[in-house]
Amino acid sequence: MTYVKYKSSSLFFLLLFFCLSFTGCGNVENSEDKIPQAALGVLDLRDWNFQGKGLIPLEGEWAFVWEQLLSPQKMRASDAAHYAFVPDKWYNYFIDGENPDSQGFATFSLTLILPGKEQYYGFSFDGVGSAYTLWMNGQLLLKSGTVGTSKEQMVPNKIPQSAFFKSSGEPLELVLHISNFHHKKGGFRNSLYVGLPNQIQSFQRNAWTLEAFTLGILFIMGLYHLSVFVFRKKFRSALYFALLCFAFFMRLGITNQDLLLLAFPFVSWTLAFYLDYITLFFIPPLVALFYRSLYPEDIPRVFLHIFCALSGLFSLYIILAGTYLASFSIQYYQVLILLEIGYYLYFLIRINYKKREGAMVITIASIILFITSSIEILSLWDWLGADKIGVYGFLSFILVQSILLSLRYSQSFARVESLTKALKSTNRYLQESEIRYRNFFENSIDILFLTDEESRIIDVSPSSEKMLGFSRADVLHRKVTDLFSSVVYDTLYEELCQSGEPVRNSEVVLRHRDGHKIEALVTLALRFDDQGNPAGLQGSVHDNTDKKRADREKMRILELEQIALTDPLTKAYNRRFFSEVAKKELTRAQRKGSSFSLVILDIDFFKNVNDQYGHLIGDEVLINLTHLCHEYIRSTDILARFGGEEFVILFPDSPGIETLKRVELLRENVSRSVIAHKDGEEIRISISLGISSWNPGQESNLKELLDQADQALYQAKESGRNKALLFGEDLLSDLS
Repeated sequence: MTYVKYKSSSLFFLLLFFCLSFTGCGNVENSEDKIPQAALGVLDLRDWNFQGKGLIPLEGEWAFVWEQLLSPQKMRASDAAHYAFVPDKWYNYFIDGENPDSQGFATFSLTLILPGKEQYYGFSFDGVGSAYTLWMNGQLLLKSGTVGTSKEQMVPNKIPQSAFFKSSGEPLELVLHISNFHHKKGGFRNSLYVGLPNQIQSFQRNAWTLEAFTLGILFIMGLYHLSVFVFRKKFRSALYFALLCFAFFMRLGITNQDLLLLAFPFVSWTLAFYLDYITLFFIPPLVALFYRSLYPEDIPRVFLHIFCALSGLFSLYIILAGTYLASFSIQYYQVLILLEIGYYLYFLIRINYKKREGAMVITIASIILFITSSIEILSLWDWLGADKIGVYGFLSFILVQSILLSLRYSQSFARVESLTKALKSTNRYLQESEIRYRNFFENSIDILFLTDEESRIIDVSPSSEKMLGFSRADVLHRKVTDLFSSVVYDTLYEELCQSGEPVRNSEVVLRHRDGHKIEALVTLALRFDDQGNPAGLQGSVHDNTDKKRADREKMRILELEQIALTDPLTKAYNRRFFSEVAKKELTRAQRKGSSFSLVILDIDFFKNVNDQYGHLIGDEVLINLTHLCHEYIRSTDILARFGGEEFVILFPDSPGIETLKRVELLRENVSRSVIAHKDGEEIRISISLGISSWNPGQESNLKELLDQADQALYQAKESGRNKALLFGEDLLSDLS
């Protein structure tokens, strides 16, 4: 007996070490690899070796506008933008002298610069717990729920997602809309990761695999102990242990990688919220019931009544209060959990002092559970950084308690009987899964189909008639190429065979029975028989016509907006847009006490260029000059064409002397550059520039600043051209 106790204790200490390692306590990032962070809304990853260092979180200072949902263009022009650290909660920010409320909506933006070569990348995002949409360069990449400006408009959701894109090294403009009216923790709460496609897929796959593995253990252990109770009802400890397994199974499946929500998409965010909280509320009473079933003399019945009453009251409160108010209750209940853990420690000391059977075993298992649960609670309070580990502590608890319960049950029934009953339960689960699959197949909006090895359709969902006008009987035994082009099918099939991975969301054009076109997305995957041999294909067809039509309309609207804001020849901003932005910038500078400058640029002797080389070459000179200007100004500076050969540039947060240095570099580069060619002849130009600046305390309006810049330009031309002059006291005396 002594040897058995010694061997068991050694095993449990090994399990403790394994649990702490499994939960990621040793997962510390290499301090030698400094991870870049965003600064002032820009994250430069050109020097980041994705191949060697892996994916990276887009953390740091994002541009942030509170209580506005802005488009990318409006975000650039907004004078209400702040910079906020991501990830964090809204109520930790400090805006205009106060902290934002947890309820509200906001726009985040980040300019992301990736390495210069053409390369595919991907984003992975766990979401924010409420609702968000993510655009890149104006294109929608990720969406979870429905972002709204009120509780009635938004629909919360949280599902981990990923998206892939191709980058040529040009700066990428990310814009993220977030709204929250349903939870006390609003904000950009989780990191957005970027990496190579295989890294993103591996990152997501590893997270799902770990969670699926854990869910499988919890579910199977729950089924096993529930079956033990069904056949041996006097063993109530098995029932309580099974309910604990299912409670942790439910919490993990809807709070981490959300595998249960992915498997059951009809479960709303609100229902998942209530399931999460209610399961948490009933875990402590179940632990107490489990302990008392093992040691009925050491836990008073009144203790159970208090636990159950508190759990019931908290559950009733969250149902009546709604999700937002209910989210505040969790912290109070976590305090109760910590107090209950203190009582449990007293209980463990007591059963060890009395040398109860299996006391050492259950003590070690319980301490592991209590430590990980306490760490998770403190992490949720932002005191530590290792949340979501309580369920993994419960895994070690399961392993230890399973040994303890097995010792208690081994003399009551034979091993063969327990395995047979567990197998029956598993078969019943598989049958239910088959029924769910068939219901999903029959009621799917998309067309789901199976083919044999010769690409003949052997099964198809009834939705084929609604989408294509062909009934199930019309489609069965026809080849897939009868539905869409054989060339497209052959290409997809070749790609599928080469990679072995499913081909997802490939765009195809189908024909309805009445002849009209249907733009669709096709997904294909190989199908295998029981021996692992290829048996055909399985796939789906999604009607994408409405989305494509909406995308085209959106692009048309964006093009019209762009035309209204820009000069049609040079694509620089036009005078009207510049005036609007300059007025806002002047207002912002006056409010914040910052400087900014205006520059008027004019091409020297431009009429000679038109007369000598023609207006087409003149247009080419204007276009190429615009490109050169963009190379020498910042992304926050505004270049506009005022008319003819005259341009104006707005330099926010730039004093006059600093602006003079910038435009001097531009002027010198223009004078050195070949601006155009005509019949092999190199055409060169020079420019003159006049600069005016606004400084805090100065009494000037936009018209006066433009007049001053124009006077400086006039003086630059009068003094020989190819000059940049700053309007000031010396210049004023010269002009007088």
